[in-house]
Amino acid sequence: MKPLYALLVASVLLTACERHDHAGPRTPIPIPPHGISDVVGRRPGRATPPPAPKVNSQTTADGLAVAGIKWTNPKGWRLQRSRSPMRLATYFLPAHADGVATCALYYFGRGQGGSVQANLNRWAGQFAKDPKTQMPPTPSIKKSQYNGLSVHTIEILGTYTASMGPMVKGRALSGQRMLGAIVEAPAGPVFFKCVGPDRAIQEARTNFQSLLNSLQRKP
Repeated sequence: MKPLYALLVASVLLTACERHDHAGPRTPIPIPPHGISDVVGRRPGRATPPPAPKVNSQTTADGLAVAGIKWTNPKGWRLQRSRSPMRLATYFLPAHADGVATCALYYFGRGQGGSVQANLNRWAGQFAKDPKTQMPPTPSIKKSQYNGLSVHTIEILGTYTASMGPMVKGRALSGQRMLGAIVEAPAGPVFFKCVGPDRAIQEARTNFQSLLNSLQRKP
C-alpha cells in the first residue's frame, strides 16, 4: 500500500507543478509609450490598461473624422498619424524659437476615457505647484457649443510635468502653456491636448480656435 500511496502523492504534486508552469508569472502589461495616462482611460485600481478599442478614423479632404465628428486641420499644423489606436494623431505646431509645441489627439472609444471633469482635473494636476506659494496654477475652464457639439476647454500656464504613466517620472518644463479641449462626440469623447512654450501656444491660439469652430457632426 505504501508504494501506491507514494505514487499517488507524487502524481498530485507533478500535476500541480505543471499547472503552475503553464500559467506562468503574472507580469503587468507595460504602459505604451504614447502616454496613455494623458487621459483617464483606466478603471480605478486596475493594474493594466484596458484593451485598445478598434477606432475607425478617417482622413477627409482637409481634416480628420472620428467618433461621429469631423474638423478642419489648422493651417500650418503638420499632422502625423499615430500607430496607436488611442492616440490617433499629433499636430506639430509651426517651429518656434522657444521650443517645440504639439497638439495630441486622443479617442478611446464609446463610453471610454473617463468623465470630462476627471480628465480636466488630471490635466490640471500635470502642472506643478509654485515653489514659493505651494499653490497649483489656476486653470481657466469653459464649456461652449460649437455647431451643436458641447466642448469643454481648459487653459493653464505653469511648470508642466510630462508624464508617461503613473510609474514614470516626467521632466518638469517651466513656462509651459496648455490649451485643451474635450468634445462630447456622438460616439464618445474626443480629446485635443496642446502643450508647449507659452509664446508658441499663445501664437497658436487663433488656429486652435479655428479648429474648434470647424467642428461638426459627420453625416
